[in-house]
Amino acid sequence: MKDFKYWDNLHRNELLKEFGNDRTGLLWLKLKSIIRVELVKGFLNFSGYEISTKKQRENFQVLFDLLSNDVEKSHKLLNEYIFTS
Repeated sequence: MKDFKYWDNLHRNELLKEFGNDRTGLLWLKLKSIIRVELVKGFLNFSGYEISTKKQRENFQVLFDLLSNDVEKSHKLLNEYIFTS
């Protein structure tokens, strides 16, 4: 299964081609683009999602796991957040 660790490993090893061919991989990249503290807080307020982790690394994985349950809906939500922020 292509989970958080799968995409993280590809990214760390600069094997980026697969991201462009997979909606879940693209979701991972979009989420990575907003993973700074202030952006995560803004996204959580915008989306209504709640998470209880404190470390950004954990936030990234928890958010990815949550958003990957409905990839298409999550793409729309992230696009809306990114383009209105």
